[in-house]
Amino acid sequence: MLLLRPNGAQANGQKRRVPVVRERERRYGKVVEERVLSVTRDILISGPHASGKSRWLDKLHKQSVEVWGTKKELLYLRSIEPLQRWYEDPRVVAHATGRGLNWQKLKSYERADELIRWVTDQKVLVMMDDAHKLTGRKLDVATRVAGAARQVIVSAFDEQQIPISLRLLLVQRRPQRVLLESKAAYDATSVTLWLTILIAMLAGWWQLAAVMGGMKVLAGGRRAAKQM
Repeated sequence: MLLLRPNGAQANGQKRRVPVVRERERRYGKVVEERVLSVTRDILISGPHASGKSRWLDKLHKQSVEVWGTKKELLYLRSIEPLQRWYEDPRVVAHATGRGLNWQKLKSYERADELIRWVTDQKVLVMMDDAHKLTGRKLDVATRVAGAARQVIVSAFDEQQIPISLRLLLVQRRPQRVLLESKAAYDATSVTLWLTILIAMLAGWWQLAAVMGGMKVLAGGRRAAKQM
């Protein structure tokens, strides 16, 4: 689990917090390990569905001032958002306008370039949620953003599922790795159904077993399609 532990105060009097990773034997059991994460190094968070990756990033984002202070710019990129929302950030627009550019006349690829320039010039801290879902043009921009960022904090289902171009870049940056476990409740429905099918077969009810087996396979296919 992630904790943002109080750690004194900043120069301006603002409360300071440090991110801490705490591992327990079980949910409310004994603490077996506690690790303080550096706030100057990259962080790569991985874990299955319902493990809390997005919640981690949201917490860090909401309390970023207490962790990194007020001087550092922060950009939060969600893979499910359209690319346009990434580069239409008012700070990016203001930065481009300050350089004498007419934002309305810029093409989409030029606006993406201005996003990269802003990240580079401002030494931005970048957060990326669900990096394993990035593809195409969005992946290209995300990789360039990560390469230009002062610090990146990335979440993904699994490190090996992050697209190779972005993954190699992250590995070269030597991030701190945090592996989360899913807190989703175990669903025994599937096991129960297969046991019922087995009992039907042993009892000689072949037609019933075949129908139930077919329904199970079709249901699995629909769920798999929804998750793609």
